[in-house]
Amino acid sequence: MPVSPIRRVLVVVVNFNGGGFLARAIELLLATETSATVDIVVVDNASTDGSLDSVIGRFPSVRIIRSDINLGFAGGNNLALRDLSQVDAVALVNSDCFVTPGWLTPLIAVLDRDERVATASPKILFDGRWHPVAIASPTFSPGSGDSRELGVRVYQGETGVMFGSGFSHAEGGFRWTSAPTAQCFVSADSSPVLRLAAERSKKVVANDVTYAVTTEPASFVVPVSEAVDIINNAGNDLNERWWGVERGFGEVDGAQFDEPTDIAGWCGACVLISTRYLADVGLLDERFFLYFEDTDLSLRGSAEGWRYRYQPASIVRHGHGLSSNPGSTLSRFCAERNRLVVIARHAPRPTALRLWARAAHDAFAAVVHRDRDEARLRLRSLAGAARILAAGNRRLAPSGH
Repeated sequence: MPVSPIRRVLVVVVNFNGGGFLARAIELLLATETSATVDIVVVDNASTDGSLDSVIGRFPSVRIIRSDINLGFAGGNNLALRDLSQVDAVALVNSDCFVTPGWLTPLIAVLDRDERVATASPKILFDGRWHPVAIASPTFSPGSGDSRELGVRVYQGETGVMFGSGFSHAEGGFRWTSAPTAQCFVSADSSPVLRLAAERSKKVVANDVTYAVTTEPASFVVPVSEAVDIINNAGNDLNERWWGVERGFGEVDGAQFDEPTDIAGWCGACVLISTRYLADVGLLDERFFLYFEDTDLSLRGSAEGWRYRYQPASIVRHGHGLSSNPGSTLSRFCAERNRLVVIARHAPRPTALRLWARAAHDAFAAVVHRDRDEARLRLRSLAGAARILAAGNRRLAPSGH
């Protein structure tokens, strides 16, 4: 069903120690080509690196909201979303997200077509161009309750490595390959170098060249082919363990995500949101701080009949992980805690019981195997999720709607 046309859009950029990429993000947002009126606000989460100074004075049309403490992604965005009385739609744009001039118009058109569409999501590509690298390695099982089949450690490295398929979760700046063949990408802006290590000395093949890898991390120059674009996000989904899954993540951008479609959920890195949707289901849950707040709000909206659309005519680029550290203890804690909250709130009861029991088992296993850091993280995640759930489902609503 058609709706009143969107005439005014509020763009919200949350900054925490954004470094030099904050100014780049704002400069590109100001170059947006659209018939709508666009207001840009930067919410600074008590940055200490001087990144806000790169915006103040240089971009006088940009409004600044300062927080005395770091409120995280959810709390920072909510500071700008409290009063939407003069706004038709809100665009959340990460401080490490870089738009193209025509990014906004196709998203506005999506919301203009149907009153039950809550959000319009662009095709999000990783920033820059990338060389694909296929890694083949003999695998082993760590044992002691860890049944994973692992191959070789691949380190993030100073030159930048993007992990694609066939990798385990991040562990202190590296990931294990978790399949006989895994794919990663090295930045076309730097030397094609991989930093590798393993549980023992072994032969590892990268792009058809064999390397002798030992237990000590070492750097290897690998042969590469033509650089490509890599997809970061074409909409969100959930897997069987209720971890967020980004459609297309780590895939070479071809024609596989070139058609508009309904999606299960939206990604907070860049999205256009109807203010009617926020008035109906509320704002982001500030207790999440970081991760899963977009998933929670997506599921809340789906329960009320709202729909989400993916529009690949809108393209933005994302410096994934620049505004956060996905492998840090804080990031892992927030991700696991918030996943458990989302499961308890939204999963079918048998699924929720099974996944919470598994989380408790994993925590107990870490205690038994005297992995203090892992045990502490998992126990804190369980306790933190229980506290949020015990406090109830508080919903903040914007004013003016």
